[in-house]
Amino acid sequence: MPDVSFVGAVPVGRMFPHLPAWQGVVGNIGATIGALRELADAMLDTRALDPAGDNPDIPAGFIFLAQFVGHDITLDPYPMPAYRRTSGIGRSSRVPGLELDGLYGAGPIGQPALYERSAHGRHRSRLRIGLTGGGESRDDLPRVDRDANIGDARNDENLALAQTHVAFLKFHNAVVEHLARTGVTGHRLYDEARRVVTWHYQWIVLHDFLPRIVDQDVLADVAGNRRWQTRFGARMFIPVEFSAAAFRMAHSMVRQCYDFNSSFPDATLRQLFDFSGLSENGLVPVPKSWVIDWHRFFDLDGPGSALNRARRFGPFLAPDLHVHVPEGGLAYRNLLRGLQLGLPTGQTTAIAMGITPLAAEDIATGADGAIAKAHGLHIETPLWYYILKEAECLGRRSGSCAADGGLHLGPVGSRIVAETLFGLVDADPHSFRSQAPNWRPGKMIPAAHPDRFTMVDLLRFMGAHAR
Repeated sequence: MPDVSFVGAVPVGRMFPHLPAWQGVVGNIGATIGALRELADAMLDTRALDPAGDNPDIPAGFIFLAQFVGHDITLDPYPMPAYRRTSGIGRSSRVPGLELDGLYGAGPIGQPALYERSAHGRHRSRLRIGLTGGGESRDDLPRVDRDANIGDARNDENLALAQTHVAFLKFHNAVVEHLARTGVTGHRLYDEARRVVTWHYQWIVLHDFLPRIVDQDVLADVAGNRRWQTRFGARMFIPVEFSAAAFRMAHSMVRQCYDFNSSFPDATLRQLFDFSGLSENGLVPVPKSWVIDWHRFFDLDGPGSALNRARRFGPFLAPDLHVHVPEGGLAYRNLLRGLQLGLPTGQTTAIAMGITPLAAEDIATGADGAIAKAHGLHIETPLWYYILKEAECLGRRSGSCAADGGLHLGPVGSRIVAETLFGLVDADPHSFRSQAPNWRPGKMIPAAHPDRFTMVDLLRFMGAHAR
């Protein structure tokens, strides 16, 4: 039985409750904190602009889809105090399911300000979309003063994520118009549009996003043979191994610089954070000249056409994630959080899965690995760092660790991510896999290929165009 804590109605639990927590460096908290700081410092990507570090298999738009998905299923509003191990598992106030509650909020009755008022004022089916600076176009999040008026304010954290949220707002409204032309009206129009959008989103996550980031053999096995549950009684839960380790693999995908649109071909990550209502001096509403060109982030013009590719999976993070993230940088925060949550080591997790652990000498490779080895972390490795090193070494088409690694997650990371996302969809009684296991999306919304639906199809349907 999984070890589960409940925060209100929302459970957060462990995929492997029987595994012991990593105890740190010789059980000494001071030495452990020092080791984690040194390791985090060594995780700086000193070659962040080198195209050799780009992942040819993953357009950069999937970085921000991953963040959008993460916000959809997890929310921890209670920061942990520094240097102290928590007595509990963790907390979440987000309903753990791929159901887009960050997009829809409490619905048109519970949160009417998120929705457009119809001409007669009775039914609110369309979601509000905000005007860019100067009122030139509807391409920003809806705002009240500077703050985003959306179901999850975290989606205004950076410009590319905010534009991803806008894309889903536009997709919903396009589906509303599509259904209205078929005769769907009244309250049914919102309900049916939300179901259609949610099912297509779930399909994208399982069949467009996941195949790009996880090992294909693991994915094929998980799709029909999940081994670890994400359900406790009648309630779904988020495995802490996923939320605090495996899904944080996306941090290594982040680029330092983006070809954002024709006006700004060298936008820095720092600039993307500046165009946010959550930034101290956020530049909002977003100027029309800073609206994203999705053709540069997804393969809208054919395979390999996106100008921005994600970075390869591995133990290195973009410089701005070290410099501009408070409390020691993102790498340190992730390592510390794993310690505080009592996550097991990567090696014990692999063994629990029946997977041969990554060799210690592979973990010790590179400048970061030398730091890990100096503190014994190549033998007992924090789970998040282990998953990144595993991807660097085993996430390849062929060859050795250094030849072609980091294209996808390794077996441990792949299993945790795939098990969790499939598990959340399977445990949701309203999901397409629960309601209609043989459902295919191509017959409902136009797509490039029958029985498939991708982010490219979504962006085309909502009206993405080059900028």
